[in-house]
Amino acid sequence: MRLFDRSSLTLPLAGGIVMLACGTVPAATAEDVSRQLTESNQAWQKVKDSCGGNYEYTIRFTSWVGFGRETTVVVRDNTVSERRFRAWPARPTVPGTPEAGEVSWSETGDEIGSHTDGAAPKTLDELYADAVVALATPGPADNCEFIFRGNEQGVMLACYWIDRRIAGDSPKNGVALSALTIEPTAE
Repeated sequence: MRLFDRSSLTLPLAGGIVMLACGTVPAATAEDVSRQLTESNQAWQKVKDSCGGNYEYTIRFTSWVGFGRETTVVVRDNTVSERRFRAWPARPTVPGTPEAGEVSWSETGDEIGSHTDGAAPKTLDELYADAVVALATPGPADNCEFIFRGNEQGVMLACYWIDRRIAGDSPKNGVALSALTIEPTAE
C-alpha cells in the first residue's frame, strides 16, 4: 500500500498561525475503492427497497475563485422526476440582492434533460455504474488519488479519482455527491 505524507497544514488566522498535524495517511488503491464500491452497492440495494426508490441528491462544484454550480436530482419510484440547476458567478454579492449573472432552472416530466447545463439526470443505480467505469479508466498511476466516501448506511456519496498534479480545481473523475436525502417509506 502506497503512503503519502500530509504531515501538516498551516492556516493563517487573525492573531497568529495554526498548524494542523495530520500524520501519514494510507492512500487507497483502485482495488480498495472498487471493493468499497461493491459493498456500498449491496447496501444501496437494501436501502433502495426500504425507501421505495424515493430520494434526492445534489452535485455541487465551487471554484476556489468563487463561481460555481449545483444540480439537484429528485427520484421517485426509481425514476428521475425533477432536476433543478443553479449557477453563480465569482463576483462578490450584496446580501439580500439577486446576483447578476446567476442562472437557475427546473425541469419536470418530459422536460427532464432538455437543458445542457448541470449534472445529468441519473438514478443512483446509474451513478454506481458511472463510478465503476471511472475506476476502470484511471489516470497515470503515480499521480492518481482514489477516493470513496459513503453515508452512515453505506450508500455511496463519492467514488472518484483525481490527478494530484493539478492544483486548485482538480476534476473529480467519477461520482461526487454533496448531499443525499433518502426518504423513508410510510409504514
